[in-house]
Amino acid sequence: MSGQYSHEGCTFFEVQRFRQVWIWVVVIFIAALAWYAFIRQIVFKQSFGNNPAPDWAVFLLLAIFGVIFPALFLMMRLEIFVTGQRLVFRMFPLHPRWKEVAAAEIEGAMAIVYRPFREYGGWGIRYGRQGIAYTVSGDRGVLVRLSSGRTFLIGSRRPLELETALQDLIADSRRTSPPGS
Repeated sequence: MSGQYSHEGCTFFEVQRFRQVWIWVVVIFIAALAWYAFIRQIVFKQSFGNNPAPDWAVFLLLAIFGVIFPALFLMMRLEIFVTGQRLVFRMFPLHPRWKEVAAAEIEGAMAIVYRPFREYGGWGIRYGRQGIAYTVSGDRGVLVRLSSGRTFLIGSRRPLELETALQDLIADSRRTSPPGS
């Protein structure tokens, strides 16, 4: 299902954004530097640096680091839904389409405390020893184990609630599935 989801009728709903101050300091610093270079070299016609870039490159750097990069961080969010039949999530705008995991595919879910840098190399969509992680902040989440044996981590500010919603989803799926399936 690639359509829009509504959190009405969901057993769990959460939206998370990057909220670490140090990340925003870096993003704003890079954007401010791109704007400074643009204003100095294009508006005031003064070379920026000892070996200035051509004007087209300054325009490109402004577009990428002064506009697109900060806009991407402003828009970026991890959205998580648990419905009656599935776990649905996405890291927007990196994954505009929803990732869906049917209840029958989920073997287990466990709330955990993890070390973002040591185990996954930071936040975002990252790979670690326990599979892929979808996180934006903090050190808490839910490790989801699939019937295929694969695992993935979803960061959450409310991991116990997410774990409960997923455990209920698994239990409901097992109650309603026919024997032997």
